[in-house]
Amino acid sequence: MRLKQTALLLGLGIAFGAGSAEPLFRDVDTTRPEARIPAVAFPSTYSTELNDKLEQSRNFFPLGILGDDFFRVVPQIGMNFTELQHACYEFYQGKPCSADWGKGRNGLFFFNVWAAHSLSGSHPKKYGPIRHSQADDGTYHKRTAINLFDPRTRQYVLDCAENTARHFSGKFPNIFMWGIDNELEPPLDYSPEARTAFVKYLKKAYKNDLAVLNKAWNANYTDFNQAQPPAIAELQRNPGGWLDWRDFQEEAFADYLADYFAAIRRGDPRKRPVISKSTQCSLEMPHPMRNRMVNHERLAALGRTYGQGWYGIDQYGHGDRNAYEINYFFNALRPVDPADHGVRGVFSAESNNHAGPGWQFAQTYWRLLGNGLRGINFFVIGNFGGERDYATFSLTHPDGTRRDRFFYLPRFTAAIHRRETFWSRAFPAENIPRIALLVPQRDTALAADTGRSWWDYSINDRLSVYSHLRGLGYWVETIPYGKLAPEFLNRFDALFLINAEHLKASEAENIAGFVKNGGVLFTDMRSGSFDEHHIPSDRLEPVLGVRYQGVYTGIEVSPDDLWYNTPHGNLVRADGKILVGLTTARLVNREDAVRNFKAGWITENRYGKGRAYYYNTRLGALRPESAGNEVVREWFGEQLARAGLKPASRHSAACNGELRVELPQVDPDGNAALIVSGSTYRSIPAGELTVTLPAGLKFAHAFYGPAETAGLRKIDFRRDGAETIFRLPEIKSTGILYLFAGGAPLPGMELSGASGANAEDPHTPELIPGESLKATVQLAAPADFAGGKLTLQAYPGWKIEPASIEIPALKGGAITAYTFTVATPADSRFFRFDRPYPVVAALTGGDGKRLATVNAVHTLRLDRTRHLWLLTDNPYRTEKEYPEFAIRTGATYTYPAGAEVQDDLEKSTVTEFKGKLTRPGNVRFFEREAAPCFDLGKEYIVKRLRLRHGRNPRPDSWELQAGTDGATFRTIASGKPEWTGDRWAEIDLVPVKARFIRIVLRYPDGKGGYLDEIELYGSEPPIRK
Repeated sequence: MRLKQTALLLGLGIAFGAGSAEPLFRDVDTTRPEARIPAVAFPSTYSTELNDKLEQSRNFFPLGILGDDFFRVVPQIGMNFTELQHACYEFYQGKPCSADWGKGRNGLFFFNVWAAHSLSGSHPKKYGPIRHSQADDGTYHKRTAINLFDPRTRQYVLDCAENTARHFSGKFPNIFMWGIDNELEPPLDYSPEARTAFVKYLKKAYKNDLAVLNKAWNANYTDFNQAQPPAIAELQRNPGGWLDWRDFQEEAFADYLADYFAAIRRGDPRKRPVISKSTQCSLEMPHPMRNRMVNHERLAALGRTYGQGWYGIDQYGHGDRNAYEINYFFNALRPVDPADHGVRGVFSAESNNHAGPGWQFAQTYWRLLGNGLRGINFFVIGNFGGERDYATFSLTHPDGTRRDRFFYLPRFTAAIHRRETFWSRAFPAENIPRIALLVPQRDTALAADTGRSWWDYSINDRLSVYSHLRGLGYWVETIPYGKLAPEFLNRFDALFLINAEHLKASEAENIAGFVKNGGVLFTDMRSGSFDEHHIPSDRLEPVLGVRYQGVYTGIEVSPDDLWYNTPHGNLVRADGKILVGLTTARLVNREDAVRNFKAGWITENRYGKGRAYYYNTRLGALRPESAGNEVVREWFGEQLARAGLKPASRHSAACNGELRVELPQVDPDGNAALIVSGSTYRSIPAGELTVTLPAGLKFAHAFYGPAETAGLRKIDFRRDGAETIFRLPEIKSTGILYLFAGGAPLPGMELSGASGANAEDPHTPELIPGESLKATVQLAAPADFAGGKLTLQAYPGWKIEPASIEIPALKGGAITAYTFTVATPADSRFFRFDRPYPVVAALTGGDGKRLATVNAVHTLRLDRTRHLWLLTDNPYRTEKEYPEFAIRTGATYTYPAGAEVQDDLEKSTVTEFKGKLTRPGNVRFFEREAAPCFDLGKEYIVKRLRLRHGRNPRPDSWELQAGTDGATFRTIASGKPEWTGDRWAEIDLVPVKARFIRIVLRYPDGKGGYLDEIELYGSEPPIRK
């Protein structure tokens, strides 16, 4: 099959990977010596698809983290961008945007235009009153929930967006992609303007046939104007009206975003991609989905145009759910023609893993590569003193140490960059065994809440079915309605319809055609029993060979619980029962039904060349009783085996359905990769993995890269007919199986010989400054290689021997190892308490062009008796003021009894008392003299005091007193503060050993004054030998 590839150029006429010299620094501004940036802190060192001007090729893979505006960490772990956003409040006042920030130059920006966020009042000049949308009770929504149907309000947002994009296009040439307001998913709008527009929609949807509308809504209207949308709480009373109302709102929002994206593009001379920033919550979670006017299939269509092949999504969570959702978004984005590979893929515009462990983090994000992920922005780098989301979702603990999942990131980027062009061009393989699972958003909008959480899937949980099938070794793709088209659907062996009650006529006809042509259909409950307006339909009944006869409502002594039999007895519990009559279908489990009135039915119907299986209960609600969950999974296995469907993969040592092998990814050159992963904290033992791969793959050698290291190992395999059997090592979390037919060697790297390991991640070596480690760089050759050069880099001051190695010709199939010694300095201006220290290897060809890179990091165990450490637990105010060294001391402070002061001191689980002297905000003193006293928890050598004044009056003198018992103090220093332009006064002290520090602040008169911040710096006392 010939593949179509649409050219989506992000950079034109650009040379990538050229030049064999590896400088220690990159000069981002040759007029300023301070603008010299270490090469290992520059993204082009890691990527073959970025040049030193940060211009990107078509094959660039975006990798970023929010919260690193000055690129202090992002590039050093192989990532290349961070996120910026701006709400241009000046525009509201009738002025152009004027923001002029100083940000880092050694990275790219994903810039979000928060035009709707800029609405802060009600009467902007030129546009008149801003109108917000209204709830079904008439109350007005707030913030970004504007009335999309009010022309002036809508135009304000569009003009603000265009102005903002034009302004920042000039300020930040490093923007590579635009976004919009954060997680913009407006609530449904019941305003008079929306209701008026809805009537026009109904006339068009029903072709002015009021009789059909009355049938759908079970109404007796004499005029279309009488049709009013149902309130959210009353949607079940009028499901037809609700479906029409939602479709109208979804269409209106998609049209609004199209205008929004076009406005940003008008303001951008370079016409860079624009994406939305919706959330996965509005896909399968009934509560948020029914309350928000979002339809991802419609928005994905905008990704093919304004997004230039990207679809943006914010995603929370981990595991199967993330794979399920990303795969859906990818299939919504891609064209109906499976041969059209013109789209890029899913850009995870904000990825949140909560506070999960590192192995879970690895399993989640490695697996997404096999489901359409082609760019990612993690939330959030985190910081010392982080709180709320910045403590929960961050890659950094509040004490400043990096979490274990942080250290998987450099290994993730290494896995991408060892062949970046593969991951940017790869698509799911064709001609493989696969199952489709429809995600029916119409039915999700009608589904009831589970009652456990807003963030739950439906009671009839499609994710549960997906997980069971994946645990059995089947490849499952989640698809939108539009991909029921024959050219896309006919690639699948089977289709699951779980609670898919509402189907358009064309969709039902496509499903019937799929079965008629040899496909297998699995359905439950009342699938296909209504059209998109909730008008009863029988289009699937001939396919299923049954006739729906109603919903069993049960009686007091016999509710709608059902049971499916297993080899161990009736252990699979079901809930919900549909009454059906057989027409052409046969009852597969007739004996069970005879013996047990509560047996769930399984019917089979031959239809054309295919078969349809029907279950009269909720497949997504099946659960075990008096057994483990494997009973349900094995029951699903029996159903698929009955239909003649075999798993695509199996493992000789995996158990409990914990193995996940993702869809094979194949690039235009015939190279393939498989993500092989566990799904729990248990590792997958070493064993044989048997996989049905697409015919025509030409790989002669296989290599495996685990998530716990940037290293590679060769994998033995054999072929047995259509199956390939790989002998895999233990899989601790996840890894990538490379099945490449050609191209340059794949580099790997392992660091060894360190005196210790990082406390959070045992796979990351940790050294004492001055120690050395060994860097073993591997070249795994999928085919013969003519030779080249291998160069290793680290921070300036790290001594590398040798600096480079000439690589002779290599035979395909070999992994050749090359050893470097990396000696760390005893001291360096690059030392920082939370910094990862990168080691980067680059492979160049005989012409000097870079072919591949691989990176790893180590950490340093810095001496707390040296350097200047923050001791008062202040969270950073701005990233520019982030301390280079900080110790989480648990410091608290108090005031003298009877002191007149206004400070929001509060108890905390992190420190005993937190207040505004160590948090953002002004403290108000009502006396001439104030004397806050700090308890550092133990003795430190205090060396520096920093004060930050707030509003006037400010202190005109200070005195620092030290003590060891909290009762007696002696004066160490005093003086008048010399305030800088950024409101700080910094005083270096004669070092004093103390646990308690009292700062006496004196104001001009008895009325007192304000202070914003106090910081103390020092070090731990030397250890007595």
